Amino acid sequence: MADQKQFNGVVQFNNSVGVSGKQHISETTDVTSSTTAGALKVAGGIAVAKKVHTGEKLTVDSGGLQVDGGNIEFRGAGAAGSDAGDTGTSHHIGLRKNASAQGLYTYQEEVSIEGTSNATDNAVVCKLSKTLPANAKVVKAGMTVTQLSSVTTHTLNLCLSAQASVSQGTAPTGLEELIGAAALGAGKATGALAAGSGGALGDTEATSFGFDVAAKTTAYVCADGTGNTVATATAGKVLVTIEYFGSAAPA
Repeated sequence: MADQKQFNGVVQFNNSVGVSGKQHISETTDVTSSTTAGALKVAGGIAVAKKVHTGEKLTVDSGGLQVDGGNIEFRGAGAAGSDAGDTGTSHHIGLRKNASAQGLYTYQEEVSIEGTSNATDNAVVCKLSKTLPANAKVVKAGMTVTQLSSVTTHTLNLCLSAQASVSQGTAPTGLEELIGAAALGAGKATGALAAGSGGALGDTEATSFGFDVAAKTTAYVCADGTGNTVATATAGKVLVTIEYFGSAAPA
């Protein structure tokens, strides 16, 4: 068995050190900057041949982040459950001021469309878990079918409302439709999303029209039109993405 060395104090190496086996650092001291002494402090650069995983944030104090090859993917949106009105873990990306929250945000969340499918125009199917900041401007939005509904016709729209808690099956009043047949008719979107069993997995509808949020900060996925199959959906999920300029992240 190889010898095991334990150092309880500070150890300093002035030259190169070769390590052939796994190393474990049990110290849990956190850091607040690149100059703070944490569990491991390195004065020079670090070369890593394979993946780097962090359990919490990766912060760049200066110099920027440069990617010379490969791709960047943000995969924070979680899967929605199977209950009516369920939402997955939401995810957002922000480009904002350092000292305050104003900026550009992309908000993404998967929602369940299971439960009662009804033929009431604009009746709520699912409420998104986060609200947009008042007076923001939505510049893009999209809806993608990630799981087809179990009912034949399940056509959906995406709208904003000043009403914070509208129950499933009820239409919000004074809504602003971002994506749907009415938005298509007004030249503001590509149309309603066909999420029924006769639709196509991955089908997407979108908008790049500028919408003023004002006080309509709550987002809903709703029935579009009066032609939906009246039944109980036992499957169906939609991924919603909203991009906006505003004063804060979705909350």
